Amino acid sequence: MTEKMTDIQVRSDEARRNFRELLDQVARGYHVTIQRYDKPVAVMVPVDWYEDAESAWGAQLEKDAGEKP
Repeated sequence: MTEKMTDIQVRSDEARRNFRELLDQVARGYHVTIQRYDKPVAVMVPVDWYEDAESAWGAQLEKDAGEKP
């Protein structure tokens, strides 16, 4: 799994204007938090990080489902 690098936080209007540059940062391993009205609404992460997190979440859901009576 990709190690999380320093988060980058941007407002949604900045993200729209600088999308290509933000994608470059994500490709380097950064996580970009996009804010609207000073509240986080989305996070851009590298694909391998996302896939690892999704896989771990799915495994946890399967484990939880197996523990129910």
